[in-house]
Amino acid sequence: MRCPLLIAVAALLMSTSGFPYLAAQTPPTILWQFNYGGSMHDAGHCISPTSDGGYVIAGRTDSNDGDISGHHGLSDIWVIKLQGDGSMDWQRCYGGSEWEENVAVIHATSDGGYIIGGSTSSFDGDVECPGSNGPRIWLVKLESNGEIEWQRCLGGSGFDILYSILTFEDGFLICASSTSSDGDAVGNHGLSDMLLVKTDNAGNTIWSRCYGGSQSDGGLRVIASNAGGSIIVGQTSSNDGDLVGNNPYYAEPVPSTTGWVMKVDAEGDIIWQRCVGGLGNEFLYDVKEAQDGSIWAVGYTNSNNGDVTGNQGGGDAWIVKLNGAGELIGTKCFGGTAHDRFGGINVLPSGNAIVVGRTISADGDISDPLGGLDVWVVCVSSDLEVIWQRTMGGSTNDLAEGIAPASDGSVVITGYSQSSDGDLTGNHGEADVWVVKLAPWEVGIAEHGTPQALHLYPSPVQDLLQVEWEGPHAAVLHWTIVDLTGRAVAQGRSAGGRWSVPVAHLAPGTYVMRVLTPEGLLAQRFMRG
Repeated sequence: MRCPLLIAVAALLMSTSGFPYLAAQTPPTILWQFNYGGSMHDAGHCISPTSDGGYVIAGRTDSNDGDISGHHGLSDIWVIKLQGDGSMDWQRCYGGSEWEENVAVIHATSDGGYIIGGSTSSFDGDVECPGSNGPRIWLVKLESNGEIEWQRCLGGSGFDILYSILTFEDGFLICASSTSSDGDAVGNHGLSDMLLVKTDNAGNTIWSRCYGGSQSDGGLRVIASNAGGSIIVGQTSSNDGDLVGNNPYYAEPVPSTTGWVMKVDAEGDIIWQRCVGGLGNEFLYDVKEAQDGSIWAVGYTNSNNGDVTGNQGGGDAWIVKLNGAGELIGTKCFGGTAHDRFGGINVLPSGNAIVVGRTISADGDISDPLGGLDVWVVCVSSDLEVIWQRTMGGSTNDLAEGIAPASDGSVVITGYSQSSDGDLTGNHGEADVWVVKLAPWEVGIAEHGTPQALHLYPSPVQDLLQVEWEGPHAAVLHWTIVDLTGRAVAQGRSAGGRWSVPVAHLAPGTYVMRVLTPEGLLAQRFMRG
């Protein structure tokens, strides 16, 4: 059970006053959360902040009801534009009559639009691409309202899956996995290669390169390096081609999959590369560079040898740290005796990092399992020690896929949920896009400016809690009620001034009302009698 808010505040004050971090601090509460979707399977894969203080989510949808309209058939790429409080601005489906999939790609562009990427098997609807029947890389530029500005298909005649896009002033760098050996994938080394394609601002190919060996290799995320060039993470099963002598964990006759980190220059030439892992299987799903130049990569491992120590069973969530030259600083396993995985990371200015993923464990590092797969959020220090961790979700399966920084120093997280209990207040169908905003934790309760006073009465309350805020009555505020474990039990939007909140459904006890105002975040306790 999580500690009360007063203990959380004390921990926060210590963390921002020059004291060392506690061995395990109280995790932040959920500031707001929403699930969006229809009656079929819907999932959020990535989230990015927008210039207006909101967020944009990209993922997939199989639905054509509920929150979804304009579905083209089978599975579409789905984009949701959110306001800063998590409410929906607009949504749009993209695709044709066959399968489209967005894995982890959407970025706001300097002109106020968006660049999205995915893979398509369609030849109709929004898709204007000739080519093979296999999945093709689909790059789509959107205007600010979600209208398609232009689109391109990249890759070759094989199976090409886009995983990541890096934006530059003069264009884009696409990171994919490809089985093609023609088109943009000339020079493929074997079963599948990591494919990089550099385009101009209109999506026209400037150069493309395949990387790998005779086995299965792929890139999953590309980022820009502060020192110049680009850093890519993924996996490899090869020890030839570009990987001659580079993979100490290559084994025959059945090669394992090893984590692969590579840095390339502006023309795609390899500056350095490193395999990291053991004799089992490793995947690296996301990477960030810290202000000190260190490289943080996160993923999954089921090894317990080589570069991997302390695996707790099943398969563990995994963090790898390298220096700017690609030399290994350290690795660490996180999780329990079942299956755990990290899929996203955000490195903070403090030098700590927030990592998100999934867990099905009920022991080890996981203190509060909820049932089925849980979203798992962990704050780790620069030396890979846990500062705080928390699970989120309900009694069935809930997964985190994407993470992005918020303007108040916190993070927003997206994924999907099949639950309708616990942290969730409903579900539209098989699975919904789930988006969660955590409350700031490395700052005080009143994070910004000088927020106006918040008054709650009566306390204890039986049926209706009266809320008064001494700010502008025209302001739209988002409020959340959490219990002392940090679970959100009610939420809504209200005009500033005074409003009433039904609380008769809450069990007797102590709760916290959190209100996000234009001037900052306020929190006030009340008793449900």
